[in-house]
Amino acid sequence: MYEGISAYEKASHLFTVHALTDFDIIEYCLKPLGNNYSMLGDYTSAANIVKGYLYLAGQQGNDEQRISAYINLSIIYHDTGQYQQAIQLLQQALTMSPVPAEKKMLMYYNLARNYVDLRELAKARRYVNLAASIYQQHLRSDALPTLVHVYTLHAAISLAEGQPTNALTWIEKAQTLAVSNAPLFKNRELAKLVNTHAGILMIGGRDHEAILRYHQALTWLIPQYDPMKNELPDAAAFYAENAIKETLDGMAEAYAKLNDPVKSLACYKLWFKAEDLLRDTYNYEEAKLTQQAENRNVTEKALELLYGLLEKTKDSRYAIEAFQFAERTKAVTLRESSEDRYWRQRQEQDTLVKTQNQLRYKQAMLASEIVTEQLKQGQADVVYIHQRIAQQTTNAVALKEIAQALEEKYPQRKLTDSFQPQVMRNLQRRLQTDRATVVEFFFGTRALYIFRVDQHSVQMSKVDASEMLKQNVLALRDFFANASAINNQIEQYKGLAFEIARALHLVEPFATSNIILVPDGVLSLIPFDALLYEKASGVTYENFPWLLRRYTIAYQPSALIYANAVSPPVALDKKSLLGVFPVFHNSALQLDYSIKEAGDIQNQTDGLFLFNEAATQQAFLKQAGQFRIIHLSTHASSGIDAAPPSIMFSDSTLYLPRIYGLNLKADLLVLSACETGVGVLVKGEGAISLAHGFQFSGIRNAIFSLWKVNDYSTAVLMGNFYRQYFASGNKAESLRLARQDYLNDETIDNTRKSPYYWAGFVYYGSLETQPVDTAFSQLLFLSLAAVLLSIFAIIYVLYKRRHKVGA
Repeated sequence: MYEGISAYEKASHLFTVHALTDFDIIEYCLKPLGNNYSMLGDYTSAANIVKGYLYLAGQQGNDEQRISAYINLSIIYHDTGQYQQAIQLLQQALTMSPVPAEKKMLMYYNLARNYVDLRELAKARRYVNLAASIYQQHLRSDALPTLVHVYTLHAAISLAEGQPTNALTWIEKAQTLAVSNAPLFKNRELAKLVNTHAGILMIGGRDHEAILRYHQALTWLIPQYDPMKNELPDAAAFYAENAIKETLDGMAEAYAKLNDPVKSLACYKLWFKAEDLLRDTYNYEEAKLTQQAENRNVTEKALELLYGLLEKTKDSRYAIEAFQFAERTKAVTLRESSEDRYWRQRQEQDTLVKTQNQLRYKQAMLASEIVTEQLKQGQADVVYIHQRIAQQTTNAVALKEIAQALEEKYPQRKLTDSFQPQVMRNLQRRLQTDRATVVEFFFGTRALYIFRVDQHSVQMSKVDASEMLKQNVLALRDFFANASAINNQIEQYKGLAFEIARALHLVEPFATSNIILVPDGVLSLIPFDALLYEKASGVTYENFPWLLRRYTIAYQPSALIYANAVSPPVALDKKSLLGVFPVFHNSALQLDYSIKEAGDIQNQTDGLFLFNEAATQQAFLKQAGQFRIIHLSTHASSGIDAAPPSIMFSDSTLYLPRIYGLNLKADLLVLSACETGVGVLVKGEGAISLAHGFQFSGIRNAIFSLWKVNDYSTAVLMGNFYRQYFASGNKAESLRLARQDYLNDETIDNTRKSPYYWAGFVYYGSLETQPVDTAFSQLLFLSLAAVLLSIFAIIYVLYKRRHKVGA
């Protein structure tokens, strides 16, 4: 299938470059290309292709291809969980006239599929019966595959109605029809039917039979596979195919039900091998994020098995393996980008790498232009948007070709695999150097798993009441919605802050005072510094037992990102700071304390500061690559409706898609603005926020906010932070001390010492201490030495005079 995609991509490119007109590009290229993308799970590429030929068919007045586009786009919406959008498209297509019988049959079938997943079973059965009736009226052989799908859907409806026996009858009917007309079906289609059959058998408790069915499915998919020789297939025979993953997932569940966790886990490991091959074919990060959510479901099942083995045997190897599984789904897109970026920086003179960098930047620019135009809603230029999507598609194909060429040129270049033994060794060596402990969470749908990793061991624990914990975390998050919430309900806050810390196993002291914290899901929405390690009494915030008082916390998207980001500390250069302060004077957006914030920083550095009208987006983009520290004090948004996260400059707004295309090398980014760490939560990846975008663009260490932070307290905190940082060179400890200085400040009243004011900023990055620029210290030493010499000289002269007089 992947080879077919490459051929179709090249054909589409040639058609566009040579402006051909005597070839039906929709029927013979774009439709199969979009369908193949969908089958691989690359739904972003598929949607772009389908929308492209929907537009083209409209331009040509080709209603038949428009109907095909509506059907195929509805399939993409269904497979990505957008059931209502899929139904709307299909119903719109049904209003077109005339609609060929086979197309109408497909529409009814796909409507039924969506209603099954919405659990509207009466509607589903109505439409599936309509689809079957069309076949009975026309009896066309080319509609047989759709009839098989109809029978399969009858089986799904029967299962949803609690009738597994009826479901089995329907799926066997579908299989019989398919096998007797095998030339009309691809091997993957026959394998998927067998997988469905096996799944129904498992529901009926016939697990041994199910495994035999899964073996049969693998023989359809992998010609080299022989279950008589080896029950499990050889990963070397895998290729990019979703059905292989589906089969392995089913086999794993069957083995688990038969109380064979070892074979089940082996299937899950093979599942990830198959997933890697699919991931390599995807053109867009969005498709990889969608895939990542699916990976989480598999990982949770593996963790459940491993925790059971750990409890049963007390063998710590199971805790290590579980941690490796958890890391397999932690910020994979960001980690992949990070490793790839640092590799490209070392190969920046390679012409392929240069071209790749240019194309990636163009892709980000196009994405930004599309978003900006779409925000105009009814006034948006549809032709303009279509043209840019077409350019994106062309660039994506070119990027894929470059990636293949680089892989051939540098075959040793691979993404770090968490299952490799050296990965754990590297991580634990890093923890020994930093005198730190990793605390990593996996927030599943059934349980929360907690990993504690230090230089010697890996410990695993489980919290079963995960839904209650999730509600508590969200309730705590609500306390930060406004400045008065905590002050008005201080006892409730204290109770939640302690209960959450207790549930997360953070109450008992750690062996180290430094913590690398890898949050997950809703846990990324709260500041752990503002939790309590024991119950607090009274109302004086300064005296509360905050985790802040006990630990220095540095967050990381994944433990592997932390372990891999090893480079010699660069001396802290106080002058290499870019400060951007739009301020927005005389407007509703005016930031009253931004000038104070800038002044406190200017007192400690001679960096470049852009104020007011000079703080433009263009000026920032021009200067950002030249500084080691970037400080942005402005307004930001976490994204509203269709608008992505954004950050404001004096002249314009910078949207997240363009940030992804930047190439920044700053050692520290401080986003002193509201909600810069907030965005749509994607399972495994975290919040798709401004902070995520800047991390993706090359920033390793960043400070950003979790809510709409207070203007005054931000100015004080930032002043405190830079004073500590320029003195010590340690970012994580400096933010901690800045908060403690704020809490200990006697000029700040108690109500403003609520964590709403001081806990809004979190630090993602390393624990390293940079050598502090000694130029100032040397000057101070020389000055003091000169003063002391002068004093000694004066004393000496006075002494000589005195003795001379005495003589």
